[in-house]
Amino acid sequence: MKIEFNCQQCGGSFVSNRPNAKFCSTLCFGAANHKPHPCNHCGKDTGSKARHVCDQCRETKQAGALKSRLAQIQAGTADEIPPSDPKHLRVYTLYKEGFGIGNIEKVTGINRKIVREILIKSGVYKPDPNRNGKAKKGTGEQSRILMAIRRKEKEQQAKELRLKMATCLKNLRKGIGVQRTCVDNGWSWQSVYQNLCKNKTYRLFRDRFEPSCDRQSTKRKSRTLSRRFKHESDFHEDLKSFLRLNGIPFEDEKEIGNGRARLDLVVNGIGYECKITTSLSDTHKAIGQILFYKTHSSTPVKLLIPDDIEIQKDALTVLDSVGIPVLNESSFKAMFTDGNVVPVSVKERAFTCKCCLLSGVRPSQSPSGGRRSYCVKCEPEINQYAFHYHLGRWMPRQPARDELFLAPPSGVS
Repeated sequence: MKIEFNCQQCGGSFVSNRPNAKFCSTLCFGAANHKPHPCNHCGKDTGSKARHVCDQCRETKQAGALKSRLAQIQAGTADEIPPSDPKHLRVYTLYKEGFGIGNIEKVTGINRKIVREILIKSGVYKPDPNRNGKAKKGTGEQSRILMAIRRKEKEQQAKELRLKMATCLKNLRKGIGVQRTCVDNGWSWQSVYQNLCKNKTYRLFRDRFEPSCDRQSTKRKSRTLSRRFKHESDFHEDLKSFLRLNGIPFEDEKEIGNGRARLDLVVNGIGYECKITTSLSDTHKAIGQILFYKTHSSTPVKLLIPDDIEIQKDALTVLDSVGIPVLNESSFKAMFTDGNVVPVSVKERAFTCKCCLLSGVRPSQSPSGGRRSYCVKCEPEINQYAFHYHLGRWMPRQPARDELFLAPPSGVS
């Protein structure tokens, strides 16, 4: 017969067949009959009659013993005591042979903290006293002080980068390119672009509007980048198709030297380096490539460009000085057919100084890289001149005339 009782420990009701039941479970029975066993140091309950010291006091005591033992080792008053445990003895032996704590951990599989304790108890652990003070000074690699300093530096860098990106986006809406904004403020536009391309606002703006500072479109407008061929490989394939159609043997991508250098075309013992752009930077790169081919091979090399681009006069002068002929597409094809030869288009700089009125001179540049309206020769004396807006040139300063003509006319800012 089951009888309902109330537990004397938790107060809950339970049903049992025993007439003298007092507890609902063994947990309540153990809690009611448990006698505390205080710690000999702090007085807390140790949980067992056989334990006289709690876990916290035991760890503190061990840490204190290790600390005092380490102090004896550093003072040179501690004796070496080889451990009796075979595993601990192996740690002791490896350390004596010159192994470090990290290598001992890899060899034995014992945690480096335990390895350190074994070595301290054995009396052989002798750390570098200079290394012990690195954590306090904040000079160690894993120092918390140094890590906090690095964290603050990273946060400051991220904050500065967000400010740069916001400034670039603000100017971009006004029609000012990102690179121009970075150069004017002295920023590295490569790092700004690297993070700006991940920005959602910039991607939406780029997809909606065509940027006004597109380098490729600028080259095509100035006729230094081919409109017919978007890539150099397209121009290369067009020339190979022409040679195959006329049955002319050629060698494609000839290896030069022991590196990865490859000459585009070799026809009748003459090499041709194909380029679709004639900007100054790209022309200088082509000159470096051809000079490398001449150094490592006896094959004469010529520069080959499409018909729809023109080469700058100063770049052509440099090519002639180093002995590199320049051919266009029509001249190359006319060598194997009866076609008309089209001379290479040469572009001259049209800059004219508005101070001395000389053309073909080198323009002065602002700190941000922009071109000024006067030349380098006039730059030292430009403070003695004032710009005359009606004549459109720099004139010597005259107070009576400057009041009338130096103010910009209507519509000029």
